[in-house]
Amino acid sequence: MKDKKLIFLHAKHIPRCQAEINKFFYGYHTLQYIDCGQVDVFYDQAKYTLHEGGFWPCFPGPRVRFHTAVPGMSWDHRYVAFSGEMVCQWERDGLLPRSPVCLEQPKKGSWAERMDEIIGEADKTGEFARLRAINLLENLLLSISESRFPRKWENPWLEDVHRELENQGLWPDYAKAAVRLCVSESTLRRRFRRLMGVSLHDYVIEKRLQTACSLLSSSDASLEEIAGRLGYRETGFFSRQFKARKKVTPGEFRKSLMDI
Repeated sequence: MKDKKLIFLHAKHIPRCQAEINKFFYGYHTLQYIDCGQVDVFYDQAKYTLHEGGFWPCFPGPRVRFHTAVPGMSWDHRYVAFSGEMVCQWERDGLLPRSPVCLEQPKKGSWAERMDEIIGEADKTGEFARLRAINLLENLLLSISESRFPRKWENPWLEDVHRELENQGLWPDYAKAAVRLCVSESTLRRRFRRLMGVSLHDYVIEKRLQTACSLLSSSDASLEEIAGRLGYRETGFFSRQFKARKKVTPGEFRKSLMDI
């Protein structure tokens, strides 16, 4: 199996971390974890203070900052960085968190042990180690999602909405989707926002642009070709929408991948 659906860029355990991170993350995601100590995490102006059991993501978009919450102190830090087509699917499925969360320890083992398993496999060479790391990371993301949204994925209506959007492709007709789901378009939009925490239109645009990120990172196709594949009539509009959401142009995003 030689696919490149997920690539592990780096992963590490830093027992006495005193790092001060202040950057935009271009072209890749990370999942960070704190096992002891205290850390302040910022997304643009939004601030979170995390302690044991705290996970936080770093992803393209906001300026991400984090450092110890108590000057002169450190924290026990684990992280894994990754990119690839599978990230897009995880985002569409809502598995990648967009904000920090502190969780109680699992009934068996600990979050630190689960992160160590991922780090251990991600650091090995060979295809089987990579596949094991993918499996472990996906299971961890599922556990985080279940802890944060215990009821969302048990909603049959929401599953029907996702299925309908998937069937219609990257430019779904909301009115048509509403008819198929036996609700008015306004009800569809309102209920989707309540259950997902994001508007239907924003969700669809983000899904389309994640596909764009995948094409930019996995092919040498021109921006015109990629815009056409995604259904954009004008490359300029595609570039403007991409920059408005991702904070960089498609060309800058592709160039940043060379520096990973």
